Amino acid sequence: MNVQPRDSGPISSSSVWPHPAQGIRVAAEIVSVSEESHIPRYAALLSDSASGVLPRASISAVDELIELRKKCGRFRVLVLGRANAGKTTLLKAVCGAAGDPEVLYDSPSQSLLSPTAGRGEHNINTQLVFPSNQGFIFHDSRGFEAGSDEEMKAVTEFIQKKGDSRELKDQLHVIWYCIPTDNEARLLSGPEQELLRKCSAGPVPLVVIFTKFDSLEAKAFHELKGTGLTRQQAQQDAPQHAYAEFQRCHLPHLFGEKHPKYICLKKQNNTDIQGKMAELIQQTVDAIGVDALKLLLVSVQRNNLQLTIEYAVR
Repeated sequence: MNVQPRDSGPISSSSVWPHPAQGIRVAAEIVSVSEESHIPRYAALLSDSASGVLPRASISAVDELIELRKKCGRFRVLVLGRANAGKTTLLKAVCGAAGDPEVLYDSPSQSLLSPTAGRGEHNINTQLVFPSNQGFIFHDSRGFEAGSDEEMKAVTEFIQKKGDSRELKDQLHVIWYCIPTDNEARLLSGPEQELLRKCSAGPVPLVVIFTKFDSLEAKAFHELKGTGLTRQQAQQDAPQHAYAEFQRCHLPHLFGEKHPKYICLKKQNNTDIQGKMAELIQQTVDAIGVDALKLLLVSVQRNNLQLTIEYAVR
């Protein structure tokens, strides 16, 4: 399987499909592909144009996706970060979920899905799935803000174990490392910093998610007000000022000259949150070096419609 990147820049549905709505229909359908019986439906969708000419997408691409979903099934994510870093909120937003995740068991003697007995009671080996989008499997590290050697060891051993797995479906596909920014003086403890360094240098793709960015924007607002700006102007300029200072000070301190893919999150309305989740998916795709995993992620995610359309026509 080899999904080659495009030479051109970002595309729009109207630049590929005779009717923009057609690309959206295919994208909406592709996230739920699981059986070969879907192929005839794709044949109709892909050739449904005014000219009757098949667009650049092909049934073979859909067939390839179906085989990949059969072989791998779900996209596996390890979510790292201390307690109250916003991990659960993040995963709910990614999956469009309102409730807590449920436990996915490998043993056929157990129920496929069972509600978690309680928040925080699972360990890093527990497979968590949201019923609203079962295409993702999440593993959540317990909060390790105290720098517990036992917790850090559990994380490194889990990453190593998944790295030794022969089957793609059992491997760890990406790490999302959540770092809250509401304690600017100490974004990470010493052990957390060391774990981040190991993850950055390791073979598993890494995306860092800086949460609670509101705190840095609030600080920027007061700094700008202190320079003589009006309240309205300070509010308008604060997000850009906070982000510029973050890039100038915090990123080099955490990573040096070269940093992994990252996004910054704050409290937002639902529309803006979905936009940030689309950005997270895009950053994750960009961090992944294996074409099959890129395609798998695109097929299970429901946040970035444009990305799905783009991969549907490759």
